[in-house]
Amino acid sequence: MDEKTPFRINYPINLLIPSRKINMEDGNERKKIFQKSLFYYKHDNEINPFLEQRSRTFIKLAKEVSALIGKKHPTFEILSVSLFGSSLFSKNPGDFDFLVIVKGNVFLLEETSLTVEEDGRSTDYAVGISIKGIDNLSQGILDLKSDIDVDKQTQVLDRTATALFKRHLPVLGYEFIENHKEFLENVYAHISDLLSNTYNLYYLKEERPNLSDQQRTRKILSRLYEGAIYLESIEKTKEASDFRKEIYLSLEEGNLSFPESKKIFDRFKSLYLKKSQAIRKEISEKISFKGDDSNMAEILQRTKEMISKKEIGEFLPVMAKIIDKNGNTIAFSKRTKEDTGPIHAEVNTIHDAEIKNKTDWENYTLYCSLEPCGNCAKKIAELGIKKVVYVLPDPLLAHYGRQRESYENKGILFYKHHNSALTAEFQKIYEGLYAKEILKIKKLDALNVLSDERLKRNIVERLKEYWKYMKLPYEWVSPILDILSEYNYDEEFAIKEVRRKFPSLTDKNSQDYGKKIILWRKTKIENLARRIKEYIHGGVLCDIGGRQEDFIEEIIKLNPSVRKAYVTDIESFSKGSKNHKITFVVQPSATKLPFKEKIDTIIFSMMLHHLNDRDQKELIKNAISSLNKDGLIILIEDTYPEKIDYKEEKTIKEFLGFNSKEKEKILSFYDWFGNRLMRNRDNIPMEFNYKTMEEWTKFFEEYGVEQINSEFIKKNQQNPDLFPPKAIIVFKKKDEQI
Repeated sequence: MDEKTPFRINYPINLLIPSRKINMEDGNERKKIFQKSLFYYKHDNEINPFLEQRSRTFIKLAKEVSALIGKKHPTFEILSVSLFGSSLFSKNPGDFDFLVIVKGNVFLLEETSLTVEEDGRSTDYAVGISIKGIDNLSQGILDLKSDIDVDKQTQVLDRTATALFKRHLPVLGYEFIENHKEFLENVYAHISDLLSNTYNLYYLKEERPNLSDQQRTRKILSRLYEGAIYLESIEKTKEASDFRKEIYLSLEEGNLSFPESKKIFDRFKSLYLKKSQAIRKEISEKISFKGDDSNMAEILQRTKEMISKKEIGEFLPVMAKIIDKNGNTIAFSKRTKEDTGPIHAEVNTIHDAEIKNKTDWENYTLYCSLEPCGNCAKKIAELGIKKVVYVLPDPLLAHYGRQRESYENKGILFYKHHNSALTAEFQKIYEGLYAKEILKIKKLDALNVLSDERLKRNIVERLKEYWKYMKLPYEWVSPILDILSEYNYDEEFAIKEVRRKFPSLTDKNSQDYGKKIILWRKTKIENLARRIKEYIHGGVLCDIGGRQEDFIEEIIKLNPSVRKAYVTDIESFSKGSKNHKITFVVQPSATKLPFKEKIDTIIFSMMLHHLNDRDQKELIKNAISSLNKDGLIILIEDTYPEKIDYKEEKTIKEFLGFNSKEKEKILSFYDWFGNRLMRNRDNIPMEFNYKTMEEWTKFFEEYGVEQINSEFIKKNQQNPDLFPPKAIIVFKKKDEQI
């Protein structure tokens, strides 16, 4: 069938709520589940009786399906068993179709017959079982080992992922997330998909030739009924409502001939074409799938060449390409890892275009093999590139930060490329390479700490107390942590839920939060500057990894003898300082410093724990080599002493009593909470590498400095903004280097 409406799904998409298991045995819960279904009403406001009438059969069959999968595929971990298709609404469905969602990457289809005991007798049912991996459905990836064609896989995944909570009736396992946005954006794609399948499988007699006309009629009407429901979900018109009712009654009466069902099909197709004309035109004008194919094919070819020449090193072989509105290549580059540090393919490509003085961004399309990271997304949005197309979602971004809002805010067209064959080829390249990275991330999960009630209680008490001191809405703390606990399996989704329920968190002008957090930052840096005032030494100062200039401005106010100050970071976050003494400098890499002159005082303020051991050592060595002969290093870190002082305040004493792994989990959570939620930073490296105060001292002293002061910041009434546990440790460069 021509004039199709394509699915548009920017995978990944969250589908299940692992903290909530459904209970279909409970009548009240069952009713709520039914009410979410597309098929709750037969037509108009007449409730569909078959959902409740067949509920016992649904449950029994679902258990049989689960048992069958357990026997045939003992390694599969079942997450959900749900029903879809005509058994949900038809008087004589013929068969019962089940979707079984399992962990991992799986795509299987099976047909069988199952027997259940009902009212003292055995009843046989024809059952179709579709087994899908949660990775396939949520990431949009393919099962490359499956016998099923990749185009067919893509079609099934797209239709299932976008309408799971509406089209499927969950019977066993986890509750479905209600993805209304994705559903509504793809309603016409669903209708198009239903019409295309119906036409090829049942309207024409070329496929499935053994079906009788009566069977074809029922199949056509069942699919048209579903299509009419989709239409009515966005078209609240009498025309749509009447069509739904007409199809349902024809299906229920069961006396329509095959030619008559084809006439209804033709009428519904005409209605679809009329209603979808605007959206199809918009898609065809904005999206060029053929043009996308050729550009992505070129990226694929170059990626393969790069791998064959062994040019990828220890990082993912990502490539990007920019074209103009006429399809001419403006720039083409790859991700590089040089002495100056890693540079993403998107940034390299943009830089190449700038070198050529090709900066007509609003007429450019950027093609990427993987979805751009948060920092790249911000850069793309800042430039105003017209369109961004990617092949695969980057699973690492769930941890490191995904920034799709940047595209939306700037009106940038952003979408996943829709070519199954190309997706499969890229997937072959990345699957193995991702395995190690994803394993690393699982070890760094910041929200797992909330599953331990002891640790969570300590965190809640400390955060409430802290927010109260800072005049922040401390009554939000418990519900926020409850949301994070419920969705601890997915940081990205947890953040979205918190921001949805507490929109003030992202509103800089909100009176209850946004303006208060700005005042909190000001108070914090003023107090911290006072604490380290006596250790500021000499005329040249540097705040390494300082992100912005406000802290150094406060230090200079208290130390007017400072004649020059630097703030560095791995990219520019500078808003520009009015103080002429301050210069923001982008570091060549995470471990290299850009100074030609010697520095008198270097500050590391709560940033070293974001680096691994190797990078910590390299950065500290480079910092010490940049110091003047009598220079000082001031370390401000989230840390704690190895020995407990039993005079400490209750929650700090309790914290110090936890074992080292538990303390690290709590510190990791505080950092995650402060950056990702309190300050909405999606581009902070979420690698956590904490050390005790004693370990930091030993670490620094290996490189030619000696500790001259050490202070553990515990709970204090004078400076409650300095959230413990923290420490200030000061080191002086020795006269002779080792």
